Amino acid sequence: GYAFLPAVGRNEVLVVDTRGWKEVARVAVAGQPVFAIARPDARQVWVNFAVPDNGKVQVIDTETRTVVKTLEPGKAVLHLEFTPRGEHAWVSVRDENRVDVYDTATFQRIASLPADKPIIFFCTTGARGGEAYDMVKLLRPELNVYYLDAAVKFAKDGSYSKQTTSSDGKVVYQ
Repeated sequence: GYAFLPAVGRNEVLVVDTRGWKEVARVAVAGQPVFAIARPDARQVWVNFAVPDNGKVQVIDTETRTVVKTLEPGKAVLHLEFTPRGEHAWVSVRDENRVDVYDTATFQRIASLPADKPIIFFCTTGARGGEAYDMVKLLRPELNVYYLDAAVKFAKDGSYSKQTTSSDGKVVYQ
């Protein structure tokens, strides 16, 4: 397989063959990349950027190793996360107080969660969602923010359920 890594200090994403950890390609991007996040099926890598390009997100097609889409969600795009099957990308737009949801096939914004509504962070691995939650609580204490410590299952129709553990140790779907 291949890893797509942000090249610190460069306007590139490095492509590395993980069998021998050798660089095999570089992808030119709009600015200095911060995070390069792979869609769960590994077909795309979504990249956000440091100032002054932090209002952009670029999508790299992993097969062709080219940028196929540039999105401009707004000021200070910080974190990117995918739904478990990768059909949606969640993009936090800090300075505009919202989280945008994009369809990863069409790149259309399909929803926007404004800051005057509760913001709920979750992550399939727990790491990035927890970090985002902690950062927002620290930097923007006036926002109504929660961390969902549960696995979220999404249905094709857009509905969802959450898996939690009851006090007696049983798995519960709600």
